[in-house]
Amino acid sequence: MNLNTEKAFCVNTYDIDIAGHLNNIVYIKWLEELRNQLFEVILDFSKFINDGFYPVVISTSINYKEEIRFNEKPLGKIRLEDYKHGVMKFVFEFIVKDSVVARAVQKCVIMNLKESKMVVDSKIKKRVELQEVERYEQ
Repeated sequence: MNLNTEKAFCVNTYDIDIAGHLNNIVYIKWLEELRNQLFEVILDFSKFINDGFYPVVISTSINYKEEIRFNEKPLGKIRLEDYKHGVMKFVFEFIVKDSVVARAVQKCVIMNLKESKMVVDSKIKKRVELQEVERYEQ
């Protein structure tokens, strides 16, 4: 099972700041979109939310390598790299014209909203472990 996905993005006029490049908040929005898309790959995300669970971001780090400008077509990629002690580590890349223009790392936990507790999801843990075995075998 691959615990990664990708998505093509468009840069619109409202995504650009006064300096003429992509506003930093748009990166955060794109991280959210990619993460939600990956959750759809991992589990039935709508049911997950309706059952009272919610992913909560506990840290975000973005390294900007090059600017993204209006009309560029960045490709966003996400991979669930690790899942330990209930903390998921996601790694992101944004690519324009075959060049990585930004990298990000986010850590999230899953909260049970009914009980206000962090939970460890054994299904996600097993899938991460399977991915590690697949990477090792390649």
